[in-house]
Amino acid sequence: MTNYTAPRTWIPGETPTDAMLNAQIRDNEIELMKSVGVFGHNFSGSPAAGGVIPFRMQCGSNVVTSDPAGLATVTFPIAFPGICMTVILTNGDSSSNGDLTFATNGIFQSYFGYGTFRSGGLVATQTHRINWLAIGW
Repeated sequence: MTNYTAPRTWIPGETPTDAMLNAQIRDNEIELMKSVGVFGHNFSGSPAAGGVIPFRMQCGSNVVTSDPAGLATVTFPIAFPGICMTVILTNGDSSSNGDLTFATNGIFQSYFGYGTFRSGGLVATQTHRINWLAIGW
């Protein structure tokens, strides 16, 4: 059984915050990924001692604000038991921040870091939506 977050009825005049909306989206994305087997789904991978590497994939969409140096981090919903090999990043809101690009600067078992760029270089304290796909085992 899937345990989606209960739908929220907004009160007239109430302004939902980013945190409220992101919590609803995050909870539903996690439950959806569990229900279709994204977490822990095993794909045939490179040969390893004693067998095959069980690849895992996770994905998400987060609203993040880069720090004063133009860097930011995202925590995976579930840490990779081995390593995270790669993270693919895309701009999740090209209508308001279409000129932003992203590049990873550190990939770990439980999170990844990245830089936020415009043509002039790193962009400090920029709020943006980032879509990501992480692959590891």
